[in-house]
Formats: sequence, C-alpha cells, structure tokens
Amino acid sequence: MSNSIDSVSSNNLAANTETAAKLRESAGQTDKDIDTRRQANSAITSGTSGSDELVLTDSAKRLQQLEQTLAQIPVVDTAKVDSIKQALADGSYRVDADKIANKLLDMENLLK
Repeated sequence: MSNSIDSVSSNNLAANTETAAKLRESAGQTDKDIDTRRQANSAITSGTSGSDELVLTDSAKRLQQLEQTLAQIPVVDTAKVDSIKQALADGSYRVDADKIANKLLDMENLLK
C-alpha cells in the first residue's frame, strides 16, 4: 500500500525537479549562477540604507517568476492519494503481486 503512495510522490518530485531544471536552462541560468546571485543579493541588501535601490535584470525577473510558478506545483498528487485512500476504505484496493515483484527486480537490476 505505501509503495504506491511513495512512488507517486517520488515520480512527481522527480518530474518537478526536471521541470525546474528545464525552466532554468531555458532562462540561461545554472544552479551556480543562482547561488552566486542569491549570495550577492544577500550581501547587498544586508548592508544597504533605505535610499539604496536594487535593479533586477530581465533574466533575474524571469527566474523569480519561474520560482513562484514552481512553488505552486504540488509535490504529491493528492487526487491519486485520495483515490487510494477511498479504495482502501471501501475494500476495492487490489495489490498486483506481479507488478510489485517486477518493480523489485527492476530496482535490484539498477543496483548492479
């Protein structure tokens, strides 16, 4: 039972991580660039007075928009989790032993 829920969460997390990487790549950003800019922005904003101004580049603005969009994407497919909970509650959930065995063998093969 928990294997299905865990795999849904892992699949969505992997998909979201991959999407984030593609969005950053399309914006011409790398993780190192982002970390460098965050550190620079932190250093700038921590020592500024009220009259200082920070101007973001177009790519930085786009990156902020992309980060906000990604933050809104759920990590877990709640609809699928709810449907599994309902199936468990009403007794209609069926475990496919062959599918589980095949997935275990696939994982075993990956470890080799």
